[in-house]
Amino acid sequence: MRIERAVAATASVAILIASLGFVHQQIAPYLSEQSCVIYGTKGAGAAAAHISRACQSRFEDHASQEQELAQFMWSDLEGRARFLGGAMSASLYNGGGLYTITRIRVGVTDPETVDSDEPLTHYYDVRVNIPPFSSTTEEFPVYQSYDDVHWQIIKAWGRDDR
Repeated sequence: MRIERAVAATASVAILIASLGFVHQQIAPYLSEQSCVIYGTKGAGAAAAHISRACQSRFEDHASQEQELAQFMWSDLEGRARFLGGAMSASLYNGGGLYTITRIRVGVTDPETVDSDEPLTHYYDVRVNIPPFSSTTEEFPVYQSYDDVHWQIIKAWGRDDR
């Protein structure tokens, strides 16, 4: 009887470890909560809810340290973007050495209105996690896709990791 309990307990622990390993494997490559949830839950089936919670807990502890950064603090933040269907994919590089960028506000302007007196611009706040001297690619849904577009980073938030 004791041996059966020990075997059952060992099997339960093995299943738990395997589940946690799967969750870690699913979320480890993603540097933002948004990309963690979007890509980590693809094909995860019943584990999707656990992965979503793990993504949320992975990124929530830094929110309290986040502060809006003055423009000169994120002036070395560079990026390229393209549109894929209803999403914008942006490759971003944080060339600054002091702050981890945790959130950006992106302005996407309708190309037909760029030169008008009142350009039509949509703003998107995107959670990111870009440590100094590193890069990431973020994908987020946008109002409309364009072949040729004007976009810019309007504002950034971050934390001092020194």
